[in-house]
Amino acid sequence: MLVIGRDELRSLVHMDEAIDAVAKGFVDLSSAKAEVPLRTVISTAKGDVLFMPGYVPSLGSVAVKVVSVFPGNLSKGMPSVMAAVVLLDAGSGQPLALIEGTHFTALRTGAAGGLAIKLLSRVDASKVLLFGAGKQGYTQVEAAVSVRSINTVWVMDSIEGAAERFCKNMSESYRDIEFVSIKDYNEIIAEADIIITATTSTIPVFDGSKVKRGTHVNAIGAYRPDMQEVDEVIVKRADKLVVDSKDAVLAEAGDIIIPLKRGIISEGNIYAEIGEIVTGDKKGRTMDEEITLFETVGVAVEDVALAALAYQRALEKGAGIQISGF
Repeated sequence: MLVIGRDELRSLVHMDEAIDAVAKGFVDLSSAKAEVPLRTVISTAKGDVLFMPGYVPSLGSVAVKVVSVFPGNLSKGMPSVMAAVVLLDAGSGQPLALIEGTHFTALRTGAAGGLAIKLLSRVDASKVLLFGAGKQGYTQVEAAVSVRSINTVWVMDSIEGAAERFCKNMSESYRDIEFVSIKDYNEIIAEADIIITATTSTIPVFDGSKVKRGTHVNAIGAYRPDMQEVDEVIVKRADKLVVDSKDAVLAEAGDIIIPLKRGIISEGNIYAEIGEIVTGDKKGRTMDEEITLFETVGVAVEDVALAALAYQRALEKGAGIQISGF
């Protein structure tokens, strides 16, 4: 079995390749070719541990990811999300790779967000408002930059100093982009072309009535029914509400479940799964003035697709550490 660490993963798979990989996974999901059970969640006193299996026949691969989400880790200087991924051959069941899952999860979630921005945001979108300056925020912005000509990123975080550190770090990598830490979004939100929520919040982080026409929203953090990053207003206002998996979102995403229970929206408000837009079965953005919203809880086809790609790249480049006994 091949062990692939974080630094090797960074060098093996770039964001544009990750976006293409997860797109293929989403196509299989929406075409009912993939097998993806709903994740199993074990809640502890400090956080959640999630078990996410998936099978993508077109890739000949099965993967299982174990991911922990412990928000309190941030105050300890630790990532709030940590994980490990096991890739298996679907033909023999042989374990092929053990992959570091913390950067992996951020990369694949960023790739899903980048895919949504590519398909749903205005082509001229250039200004991003980011809520959440953690690990996920970095790859969300990285993905946005890879598909759109971004010139400004405003960053807001509830943890003191987090947004400032984020802006400093990202400015070193993207010198042509202005990164600005903010304490209040109210004067900024009407200028934002893309809004990204990458938090573990249980209450909406912005007022949906203040979002301008033509904005695209990526909501990536609400993976439990009690979590809510975006309010009912923006969910109702969205001209196109797109999800990664309808089944998963209806079972897990508080952003959608809460307004459904309150009768503010119906299941009919869900326009499409993103895989349907990739295939062209459903159209993405068709008018500049549309408000589009991508709701994702994260599904295992993303993990399978990215793990298969990382494994293939590692074999090609002789990367990773081979261990015996598996």
